[in-house]
Amino acid sequence: MAQRGIGPHLAALVVPFTAQDMVDEAGLRGLIRYVDGTRLMSGVVVNAHAGEVGSLTLDERRLVVEVMVDEAHRHGLQAVAGIGRDRKAAGRDHDRWLYGAGSRT
Repeated sequence: MAQRGIGPHLAALVVPFTAQDMVDEAGLRGLIRYVDGTRLMSGVVVNAHAGEVGSLTLDERRLVVEVMVDEAHRHGLQAVAGIGRDRKAAGRDHDRWLYGAGSRT
Protein backbone atom coordinates (compact mmCIF):
# COMPACT_ATOMS: atom_id res chain seq x y z
CA MET A 1 0.00 0.00 0.00
CA ALA A 2 1.40 3.39 -0.98
CA GLN A 3 2.00 6.11 1.59
CA ARG A 4 -1.05 8.27 2.11
CA GLY A 5 -1.35 11.87 3.21
CA ILE A 6 1.61 13.24 1.25
CA GLY A 7 0.11 13.32 -2.20
CA PRO A 8 -1.43 12.48 -4.36
CA HIS A 9 1.61 11.53 -6.36
CA LEU A 10 1.02 9.69 -9.61
CA ALA A 11 3.64 7.82 -11.61
CA ALA A 12 3.27 8.17 -15.39
CA LEU A 13 4.04 4.78 -16.90
CA VAL A 14 5.54 3.89 -20.22
CA VAL A 15 3.92 1.02 -22.10
CA PRO A 16 6.31 -1.89 -22.52
CA PHE A 17 6.20 -3.90 -25.74
CA THR A 18 7.18 -7.45 -26.61
CA ALA A 19 9.71 -8.29 -29.33
CA GLN A 20 6.67 -8.77 -31.59
CA ASP A 21 5.54 -5.15 -30.99
CA MET A 22 2.58 -6.19 -28.85
CA VAL A 23 1.66 -4.58 -25.53
CA ASP A 24 3.60 -6.49 -22.86
CA GLU A 25 0.90 -7.09 -20.24
CA ALA A 26 3.26 -8.86 -17.85
CA GLY A 27 5.79 -6.06 -18.20
CA LEU A 28 3.12 -3.42 -17.48
CA ARG A 29 1.98 -5.31 -14.39
CA GLY A 30 5.61 -5.50 -13.29
CA LEU A 31 6.00 -1.72 -13.63
CA ILE A 32 2.93 -1.18 -11.48
CA ARG A 33 4.22 -3.58 -8.84
CA TYR A 34 7.55 -1.73 -8.89
CA VAL A 35 5.78 1.61 -8.37
CA ASP A 36 3.77 0.14 -5.51
CA GLY A 37 6.94 -1.24 -3.95
CA THR A 38 8.49 2.21 -3.71
CA ARG A 39 5.72 3.28 -1.29
CA LEU A 40 6.11 6.80 -2.70
CA MET A 41 3.20 6.96 -5.15
CA SER A 42 -0.53 6.93 -4.59
CA GLY A 43 -1.39 5.95 -8.14
CA VAL A 44 -0.35 5.37 -11.73
CA VAL A 45 -1.18 7.07 -15.03
CA VAL A 46 -1.30 5.56 -18.53
CA ASN A 47 -2.23 6.91 -21.95
CA ALA A 48 -1.40 10.47 -20.94
CA HIS A 49 -0.48 13.19 -23.43
CA ALA A 50 3.13 12.14 -23.91
CA GLY A 51 4.87 8.96 -24.91
CA GLU A 52 3.54 6.21 -27.09
CA VAL A 53 -0.21 6.75 -26.66
CA GLY A 54 -0.48 8.42 -30.07
CA SER A 55 0.83 5.31 -31.77
CA LEU A 56 -1.45 2.85 -29.96
CA THR A 57 -4.68 1.64 -31.53
CA LEU A 58 -7.91 2.12 -29.59
CA ASP A 59 -7.88 -1.60 -28.75
CA GLU A 60 -4.30 -1.32 -27.44
CA ARG A 61 -5.20 1.74 -25.36
CA ARG A 62 -8.15 -0.18 -23.91
CA LEU A 63 -5.93 -3.15 -23.10
CA VAL A 64 -3.42 -0.88 -21.37
CA VAL A 65 -6.21 0.68 -19.27
CA GLU A 66 -7.75 -2.69 -18.38
CA VAL A 67 -4.40 -4.11 -17.26
CA MET A 68 -3.48 -0.93 -15.40
CA VAL A 69 -6.81 -0.69 -13.55
CA ASP A 70 -6.71 -4.36 -12.57
CA GLU A 71 -3.13 -4.33 -11.30
CA ALA A 72 -3.30 -0.88 -9.67
CA HIS A 73 -6.45 -1.75 -7.75
CA ARG A 74 -4.89 -5.03 -6.58
CA HIS A 75 -2.28 -2.89 -4.83
CA GLY A 76 -4.58 -0.13 -3.58
CA LEU A 77 -3.27 2.40 -6.10
CA GLN A 78 -5.32 5.05 -7.87
CA ALA A 79 -5.74 4.30 -11.58
CA VAL A 80 -5.77 7.28 -13.99
CA ALA A 81 -5.95 7.23 -17.78
CA GLY A 82 -5.67 10.05 -20.30
CA ILE A 83 -7.83 10.45 -23.37
CA GLY A 84 -5.68 12.91 -25.33
CA ARG A 85 -6.61 16.43 -26.33
CA ASP A 86 -6.39 15.60 -30.02
CA ARG A 87 -9.24 13.12 -29.62
CA LYS A 88 -11.92 15.47 -28.27
CA ALA A 89 -14.52 14.34 -30.82
CA ALA A 90 -14.19 10.73 -29.66
CA GLY A 91 -13.25 11.71 -26.14
CA ARG A 92 -16.70 11.59 -24.59
CA ASP A 93 -17.29 7.97 -25.63
CA HIS A 94 -13.75 6.99 -24.68
CA ASP A 95 -14.08 8.79 -21.35
CA ARG A 96 -17.32 6.95 -20.55
CA TRP A 97 -15.61 3.65 -21.35
CA LEU A 98 -12.59 4.54 -19.15
CA TYR A 99 -14.87 5.54 -16.27
CA GLY A 100 -16.76 2.26 -16.59
CA ALA A 101 -13.46 0.37 -16.53
CA GLY A 102 -12.64 1.91 -13.15
CA SER A 103 -10.30 4.72 -14.18
CA ARG A 104 -10.78 8.37 -13.38
CA THR A 105 -9.72 10.87 -16.05
